[in-house]
Amino acid sequence: MLRTCITLDIDWNKRRYTAYIGLLFFLFMLDYFLTYLGVCYLEFGREANPFMVWLYEVPLIPGILFRVSMSLVLIRIMRIAYDEDRKTGTKLVMFGIFLNLLVLYNHIYWITIYIYLFV
Repeated sequence: MLRTCITLDIDWNKRRYTAYIGLLFFLFMLDYFLTYLGVCYLEFGREANPFMVWLYEVPLIPGILFRVSMSLVLIRIMRIAYDEDRKTGTKLVMFGIFLNLLVLYNHIYWITIYIYLFV
């Protein structure tokens, strides 16, 4: 009787990288929503990036579409870097995650201040 063995050729590094990209996209969009909430609805704070101030002057849906397209371009650039050199591409994504976590910390800080002052 012939026994066959099914092997799955799974590239775990690529799967991990894809998970990092998903996390980066999530943090990128969370930044947009929290900034939009603070700038447009709570009127508490302002956009720190002078190039992105106009994004919060447009309605929510076009802003979301622009932010998604902008993030897809950045993710594509990171994917090209990953395909060229996996180590450098992974470091680039991890740096992006780190920066977005710093921004998220800033959002948590001002949300805490807002709740303390106004709620």
